[in-house]
Amino acid sequence: MKAMSDTVILPPDESKTIGQKVPNTLFFDERGQSVRLDAFLGKPVVISPIFTQCYYTCPIITQSLKEVILNIPEFEKQYGVISLSFDVADTPKTLKAFQGKEKLPFFWKVVGATKENLFPFLNALDFKFMTLEEGGFAHPNLIIILGKDHKVSSYLYGTSYSIKKLKRALERAQGNKPPETWTSYIFLFFLFGFIAALTFIVFRINLYNRSS
Repeated sequence: MKAMSDTVILPPDESKTIGQKVPNTLFFDERGQSVRLDAFLGKPVVISPIFTQCYYTCPIITQSLKEVILNIPEFEKQYGVISLSFDVADTPKTLKAFQGKEKLPFFWKVVGATKENLFPFLNALDFKFMTLEEGGFAHPNLIIILGKDHKVSSYLYGTSYSIKKLKRALERAQGNKPPETWTSYIFLFFLFGFIAALTFIVFRINLYNRSS
């Protein structure tokens, strides 16, 4: 089954989702047991949307994320991580096979959901995908970080991730760092201040030269 084609799926509209709380969705895990998102309440959670029959980007994303997470000390005590299948055809058996194939650590949950439970959750994340005629799905490549209160904190895009970027995103989700938008504003504030100061200095130099 394929995971991509010429079809382009738009990424989430962050202006609609950042800061919004996602529903306390009922999932099922690889053992067929029910798991609610609130089981992770009080911890930031990394959500990785996948489907288990993907043989292209989903395993790449999963392995990159695993490599980063295993290099963050005591990750399992501070954060949660969920591989969420958006394929309603996935079952506990296929989830377990995916978990085993990717050699995921014990604290990493692999879950699916019924259509009725899944789509409201994906809508809250503004995660879109499309079923392909040749099989598989076209979907954006990303992970989502939820805050401790399970409000959408940030998205990381692509198929590979760095420790620096993920740690920064997790710190923001913990409330230990300002949002990226504020850091951008701070940078622009100092940039404009520097330009204004430089302009003033040049103006004074020109004024001095004219008076000399």
